Amino acid sequence: LSLALGSASVTPLQVVSAYATLANGGKKSRPYLIQSITDRDGNYIAKEESSCDLCTVLDQETRPFANLSEAELSAPSMTAAGDFLITSMMQSVITSGTGRKALVLERSDLAGKTGTTNEYRDAWFSGFNPDVATSVWVGYDQPSYLGRRESGAGAALPVWVDHMREVLKDFPERPFPRPAGVTTAFIDKSSGQATRAGSPNGYLEFFRVGSGPRASANIAAGQAATSVPGTAAETNTEDLF
Repeated sequence: LSLALGSASVTPLQVVSAYATLANGGKKSRPYLIQSITDRDGNYIAKEESSCDLCTVLDQETRPFANLSEAELSAPSMTAAGDFLITSMMQSVITSGTGRKALVLERSDLAGKTGTTNEYRDAWFSGFNPDVATSVWVGYDQPSYLGRRESGAGAALPVWVDHMREVLKDFPERPFPRPAGVTTAFIDKSSGQATRAGSPNGYLEFFRVGSGPRASANIAAGQAATSVPGTAAETNTEDLF
């Protein structure tokens, strides 16, 4: 049961490949290794060494993706609605959750998730926008205590922010498109039930069509919200997850 909380052992490449699928509208991407970097004259600036143990491991990890057919790559791994709803939840991580430090980037097209293992042995932040997915892991080769409060938000997220600040300079801000099959409902923060549009304790939330909470009889017809403002979920001060 703990698999849902991330208890499985995974590598950064495996994690970022999953996040890239979300960023890509539910379609898989084929990762590859940068084996060399040359200047305009063809001179090597950097080149993979054949003795690189890490490169060997990463090469092994990319092989299953290399064998994916074009049909497998073009076929969605999930529904567009499911992809959008997961992304929306992870946008809330940044707007009002443990990833709030990413607000310094001043972009509305970011989604992500912090991660911290027991005893502060691993710190993660993985996130994306419609163009770029990045995963940051902080830890020791042999798992060991990182230090008090060295959580995903404290240790990994600042690295992610610094990296994405540079990478996203080349990409204009653009929202995640809302697909067909997704609707909105005004929700009470305390009860999770439908409430009146404009209620001081309410906010707009996304749902699959037909799965949202039913409006109570005392909510007047015609007051259901149809626009999609910024997420206004409750602030989460928990650092561990």
